[in-house]
Amino acid sequence: METNHLADRIKKWLEVDMRINDLQKQLRLLKKTKKSTTDELTTLMKEREVDSVNVNNVGQIVYTTNKVKKGINKKYLNEILTEYYKTNPSLAKEVCDFILEHRESQIKENIRLKK
Repeated sequence: METNHLADRIKKWLEVDMRINDLQKQLRLLKKTKKSTTDELTTLMKEREVDSVNVNNVGQIVYTTNKVKKGINKKYLNEILTEYYKTNPSLAKEVCDFILEHRESQIKENIRLKK
């Protein structure tokens, strides 16, 4: 009885996993298409200085710009600290190592199909 339940759960899990993989492939293709269309549309709106376009029964497509900060990685952190501590590069390395060693970490549990 217990073995059948486990086998049923595994079978169901595999079916759901395969369905998710198929949908993710479709989603990746749609996102790729949307990205290229967005790039083209952005270029056109920028060239023609159009800030928004009304779309019947849907709303508006709005062209906006915003400034976004890049992420901080080990290489960038090391470079910027070395620049800040020009007179003492070893201190820059020490501070960088301290920050990287004391980052918070967490454990995530997962089940996956290994192919």
